[in-house]
Amino acid sequence: MKKLKVGIIFGGQSVEHNISLKSAVTIINFIDKKKFEVHLFKIDKDGFWFFFENFNDDNVNKKTLFLLKNSHFFKKIMFFPGKNKFFIVKDSLIEKKIPNMDIMFPITHGTFGEDGCLQGMLSFLKIPFVGTGVLGSAINMNKDVMKRILFHAGLKTASFITINNYELKNFNISQDFSHLGFPLFVKPNSQGSSIGISKVNSIVELKKAIDLAFQYDKKILIEKAINGREIECAVLGNHKLIVSVFGEIISKNRFYSYDEKYGNTKNIQLIIPAKITEKQKKILTNVIKKTFKVLECDDFARIDFFLKGEDTVVINEINTLPGFTKNSMYPNLWNFSDISYTDLITKIIYISLKRYQNNKV
Repeated sequence: MKKLKVGIIFGGQSVEHNISLKSAVTIINFIDKKKFEVHLFKIDKDGFWFFFENFNDDNVNKKTLFLLKNSHFFKKIMFFPGKNKFFIVKDSLIEKKIPNMDIMFPITHGTFGEDGCLQGMLSFLKIPFVGTGVLGSAINMNKDVMKRILFHAGLKTASFITINNYELKNFNISQDFSHLGFPLFVKPNSQGSSIGISKVNSIVELKKAIDLAFQYDKKILIEKAINGREIECAVLGNHKLIVSVFGEIISKNRFYSYDEKYGNTKNIQLIIPAKITEKQKKILTNVIKKTFKVLECDDFARIDFFLKGEDTVVINEINTLPGFTKNSMYPNLWNFSDISYTDLITKIIYISLKRYQNNKV
């Protein structure tokens, strides 16, 4: 059987660049190379694209993926609409055609990679890709829009207000947030991995948190902290969705931070599977499936939420390109659901290809 050509896209211009590289290493290590011919596409921090020529398991490792753009492993490329998509270029001249991919596997976390920009480019080039499309990616990267859609769909989310950077001078910090009450979360509107997020308990802390969040985005959210169990689950599929076991996160710190997600895990406890009743499982599964569909998700996603009391579900966020590092919840939740990393990657690719075929006009 002929192998499918899979292009793994990683890196990118966001602050999550290095996380993307770590996710790519995991996917490269675990993808079934008996079924898939792997090709690597790296986007550097300036937005230039590079192709890893002559890839094989012997010449790629974490170090080579982290090398700068002048590495001899990577060749600068350009892309064009039409039959042939990608070309290696040298001194602005086309040097070599790159084989067309059967499907792309973006693992580009954050701005420009997860917010619909990359998805729009691939759609324009008519290249199939795994994961949520332009609309769903844009919605779920924008916390403000996501929350408003959830509200209109009858799904619960934490009370919040938004501030644009040009509005801040007109806000009275001591009064305009008083109806929310402490503790509060302050978040950049369009960042992931807990980057730029603070949990605050006073006006002094709030002012500092607002300044921090505005370093990462021109719009921020100030959100009422939810007193509930922090739970995550993984979703796979499209018309027929399957939901993984649930995992609970217990942090000794103020919240589940960037450091705890990708490095220092000594202050967190991950309980997989979470201790929930069959009745709760049914309620949670129904809410998760509705959330996935309402927010225009495709193929796979991780959904984070709070469980208050016995049956109140408050949606926190949806990650349409969840991390694939060794500590990442998405693949680990499936691992506990008896789906290995390798099988999970295979399922994602085939599910995405089926969606692409079904959506052809």
